Amino acid sequence: MFGTILKKTFWNTFDHLGTLILLNLAWFFVSVPWLLGGFFAVRVLTGMLGVTGLVAGAAAWILSVWLNPASLWVLSIASDWADYQSLSRGEMWGLLRARLLTGLWLSIAAFAIALILGVNGAFYLSLSGGFHWIGLLLAGVTIWALVALMSLGYHLGLILARDRSAGVRSALRHALYVALAMPATSFFLGIGTLIGAGLLVLTQVGIPLAAMTFPSMFAATGERELFKRLLPPEERDPVADRTEEARTFRDLIKPWDMER
Repeated sequence: MFGTILKKTFWNTFDHLGTLILLNLAWFFVSVPWLLGGFFAVRVLTGMLGVTGLVAGAAAWILSVWLNPASLWVLSIASDWADYQSLSRGEMWGLLRARLLTGLWLSIAAFAIALILGVNGAFYLSLSGGFHWIGLLLAGVTIWALVALMSLGYHLGLILARDRSAGVRSALRHALYVALAMPATSFFLGIGTLIGAGLLVLTQVGIPLAAMTFPSMFAATGERELFKRLLPPEERDPVADRTEEARTFRDLIKPWDMER
């Protein structure tokens, strides 16, 4: 499955490389308030709460960026391209308007919930005396709640991007189902997306050029393949799946022989 995801991600990125870079530039300028706000929140929380504040602040920052309007816009375009659909320029701008308000309040809500969990975790860890072990137990529960929130937020953004008619409540139910039905695959897709984005951020030049669009292409392709695995066996078409992307890496050497 992961080989299929990587292959399709590569070719979808190759097909739309120039547009992805331009999209990332637009995403970067729109997302500046979330990027800067999250950065300062991490610094403040780390200074106040130490490691607990760093973890909670980073989680809140990642969630708010992932669910902001510009990110939902990029994920929507990436989802259509992962389905091998074409989009006109007007359709692309229409996708930005479709989830504008949803992205605004979702990013703020996710940021606030992650911060509340982080503050609670720091409080539980500070308990001493006879409450020390209880505090450790509750802090562990808080950490797992933060992990669950990250997983739900990851799938929520992708589901809202794939299904433009879905409401947030319906998308949350689907996100919970996907995370529970295939937890290992969901985990590795989320970690892969995060690591890819992190590596691009470390290059610095990748922040304005590729930090959102390239990981989004991987995430949208992975979510599509994940949904196909959740279909009943009688509805799956392995032959169509294998022939959907017929190109191989040899086509990079001889592009005139490409089948697509």
